[in-house]
Amino acid sequence: MLTALYSHDVLSPLFPFVFWLYGQSSPLLYRSDDDFVTLLSETGVRQGCVLGSMLYALSVHPFYRAALSGLNARGVAIIDDFHINGTATDAFRAFDRYADLLRASGSGLRLHRDHPTKAWAMWLRPDPPPPEVVSGCRDRGLTLVDSGCMPCLGSFIGTDDARITQLTRATLPSYSRIIDGIIALHHRSHTQQAALLLRYCAISQPVYLLHTLPPPITHSLCVPFDTAIRHACCTLFDLPSPLPAEALFDLHLPFRFGGCGFRPTVRTSRAGFWAAAAAALPTIVSTLHQGTVLQDLPLVRHLQTLHAWALEAGIVPDEAAFLPSWSDTLARYTTSQMHPGMQKVSHTSSRGASMTLGYTP
Repeated sequence: MLTALYSHDVLSPLFPFVFWLYGQSSPLLYRSDDDFVTLLSETGVRQGCVLGSMLYALSVHPFYRAALSGLNARGVAIIDDFHINGTATDAFRAFDRYADLLRASGSGLRLHRDHPTKAWAMWLRPDPPPPEVVSGCRDRGLTLVDSGCMPCLGSFIGTDDARITQLTRATLPSYSRIIDGIIALHHRSHTQQAALLLRYCAISQPVYLLHTLPPPITHSLCVPFDTAIRHACCTLFDLPSPLPAEALFDLHLPFRFGGCGFRPTVRTSRAGFWAAAAAALPTIVSTLHQGTVLQDLPLVRHLQTLHAWALEAGIVPDEAAFLPSWSDTLARYTTSQMHPGMQKVSHTSSRGASMTLGYTP
């Protein structure tokens, strides 16, 4: 970890400070029943260290790059969540490399293959996975997901919109518990802290889902969540319920206009997803593999649905003048960022179809 930091072009000036923190072992207190046990932290990052996430990501980044080198596969890593997307052959090869690198590094990191949500493979096609994919997952201790949906990085991925919608609705009780806990904090005379928690904790996860899942899936989440937030605001600020139109306007008005900034998700979900998808478009196109048919991408279909809604709502009065089709936009990105061997329109056999591997230590 320290070696990776010292050799980094941009972060190396932090080395003296980090060496001062990590140059020697530090004691950790572990509570067991009524006794405290002292353990030594000798490797890796330390619990509670504000630099921990960055240092961990920096130290494992070479493993991720080496695992994917020379393969027709792409990787996405968020700290310790590593996902590989590619053909079945190359995805398995990258996974095997990664496991070997961890084993040879002596870092103590290992794959938790005995936990179904820790190491898994997802088959992203409607046809059943071929026997070599099934046996490949079994030989590597991977859980094969062919149900069309899988939790991933706090959201959901897959092709089964009905199942994803069901799982999204199931997240509502967890938000209710958070909001109820914040209201209970207010009753103990901590109104300011409760208001900050409401803004930065209770709202963040639903808004994240609204930015990563298309509006038809998240629409059922918006109304009950907005209602719960309004109820919490009325309780925290001792406001009447239901709120008068003027007070509701101030509650929804953004900070920069002098309001409270609690924007209703039922009004912002479409724009939020549209903006997030547009920002991610170059990255998405750069991960497309040979055989990708642009018009068949779920993202393109969702964005075209949003486009039709915007036209109907009068937000964009002229399609030709204000907003090109998303297929054309993708095609233009693809012209300059095409993955080697990728074609605009082609066919991929089931043996060359894309699959995703996921790993969480």
